[in-house]
Amino acid sequence: METGGGKTLLFFLPLKMQSARITIAIVPLIALMDDLAYRATSHGIEPLQFYEGLYYEDYVKLSGSKLIIVSQDAVHLPKFKKLAHKLHAEGRLDRIVIDEVHMTVTDQDFRVNLARIG
Repeated sequence: METGGGKTLLFFLPLKMQSARITIAIVPLIALMDDLAYRATSHGIEPLQFYEGLYYEDYVKLSGSKLIIVSQDAVHLPKFKKLAHKLHAEGRLDRIVIDEVHMTVTDQDFRVNLARIG
């Protein structure tokens, strides 16, 4: 499917449901984090962009967010892993999606970082 064809709506639409739990979206580039956050906001979804300095306690304060956007550079950070494991253990994590998944084929760094998620 081409760019702008609506692939992202596949994980945006469930977030609009009242019963929706949290979706983590992994993106290959930091610039794409901003783009995805903008698109989410334009669809009425308040995203939380994960960065190295974010702690679980910070996330709890922003608990209205059902979309966490994280760059591929940060998925292997202990803080991110702790957040993802805690959300899963609490039953608050619905899904993890990889945006721009074709880059796992075209970008070796993206592939390596995804393999390190463990």
